[in-house]
Amino acid sequence: MESLTTATLAAALTALVNSTAGEAGKAAWASLKTFVTARLIRHPESADALAALEGSAGGHAAAEHLASILFTLAQEDQTDSAWLQTWCTEVRSVAPVNNVVAGRAHVSGNVIQAHTISGGIKL
Repeated sequence: MESLTTATLAAALTALVNSTAGEAGKAAWASLKTFVTARLIRHPESADALAALEGSAGGHAAAEHLASILFTLAQEDQTDSAWLQTWCTEVRSVAPVNNVVAGRAHVSGNVIQAHTISGGIKL
């Protein structure tokens, strides 16, 4: 199982928001809303972050913002961490992440798509 990071959470959120995952996607989104709502006392800003991602203001920045809040929740509580880990795994199964190199790209060798890299990359 992949370790829980802000990047894995942001990828799962982005995949879910941008997918056509049908009922399974709706169920995953509803469970996240329930999770966030239950923790509003600890992190009241999470409701606004969730609404921004869900609404017209959604996008990569909104996903990263909510992901950072969720990651903080995971660091504060092992139960939250385990729930988010399971949730990310479920989202990846119903809304897989697809990265595409398109346009006039000429690729010779490996391609790495990343937002933030800390440390080296070895292929």
